[in-house]
Amino acid sequence: MRTTTATRMRIAMVLGCVMGVLAPTAFGQNRSITVNDLRRENDSLRQQIDQLAAQLEKSTKSVEDLEKRVQQLTKEIEQLRHDVAEQGSGSPGKRYTPPAESRGDQYAEIPDGMPYSSPDALLAEVQQDYARANEEKHWEAMQPARVRRAVADWARGAGRRFRSKTEWVVEVTETRELPSGIVLIGHVIDPDSGFAYGPSEIAAELSTVLARRYRESPDTTVWRMVCNVSAAPRMNAERETQGFFDVPAFIGPYAEFVTEVRVLSLAPSMVLGEVNNER
Repeated sequence: MRTTTATRMRIAMVLGCVMGVLAPTAFGQNRSITVNDLRRENDSLRQQIDQLAAQLEKSTKSVEDLEKRVQQLTKEIEQLRHDVAEQGSGSPGKRYTPPAESRGDQYAEIPDGMPYSSPDALLAEVQQDYARANEEKHWEAMQPARVRRAVADWARGAGRRFRSKTEWVVEVTETRELPSGIVLIGHVIDPDSGFAYGPSEIAAELSTVLARRYRESPDTTVWRMVCNVSAAPRMNAERETQGFFDVPAFIGPYAEFVTEVRVLSLAPSMVLGEVNNER
């Protein structure tokens, strides 16, 4: 293991002090010291210095590893705080029990050629775009640092490309009160079957006007909303694999998926109730 310049300087200073103390004492006690004696003493000192240098390098490496781990944990804590803040910082308003149609593993089929029909459809489209970029630019052959830069560039471009105005039927499962309005949390459902298109939830913040309209029908859990939807993929340098908790949704190595929703209009929908009555 090679020592750094700073380490060599510290070792030289220690050696100088040791030699300064030992040499006068040795010569004062025994004038018959030979050159071979000095060489053996010098070799012994060099061995001790090499051992100390190795121990110092090992300790320095351990400290650097600990510092990197602390930085990683700090980033993870900040990310968790950010994710919690995005879910709404107000009081945890009303929570609903979703009907059986939006629970479990049974979902409605995503329509072909309609990437904005639901967050899950948009995620699938963004994942395909990521895979194409990976194949075209051969990210797997790059060093990790270059891959992260390439993914960051792709994410910025994808955020500009994947945006559209759409209409959703949303089954609200939870609300959060904010000083400026309400955040609706729920699933986008197929209006014909009443099943959700997938497991992904949306979090849509309502303006003051739309929040007032929502409060006029407090018992309504299914709403039809017109909104601007955009994908907001982002690069996460710490996320190479999906992990146990797929939140935010995993796109590919170093890339995760977030959906941004801006609600333009809101109206109660009885589609789900009508479907339930027919069954």
